[in-house]
Amino acid sequence: MTILIPCYHQNLNGDYVKHPLFQQHVLKEKFKGLKISIKGWQKEEYGELEEKARKLVEEIVELDQKGEVLVLEDEEIQSRKSKFVELWQLLKARDVMFS
Repeated sequence: MTILIPCYHQNLNGDYVKHPLFQQHVLKEKFKGLKISIKGWQKEEYGELEEKARKLVEEIVELDQKGEVLVLEDEEIQSRKSKFVELWQLLKARDVMFS
């Protein structure tokens, strides 16, 4: 949507031009839209960090308990390692976001 405001300068022959204050308003509205988009992306990427971290800890504990009773298979060991890495990244991201 474009709003045109009449310009009262003689050299413009009465043409309509965008007023500088209107341009500032448009920029402000674009930043609001960007802020909303970033918040949505942040929630998608990092939303519910605590829940994801809690779930990873449960899965790691479950594998640890299984490892105390039985010998873990290679893919279970790899899975445990990858869960630790993911947990570390989540906790690190949380620290960066809230520091």
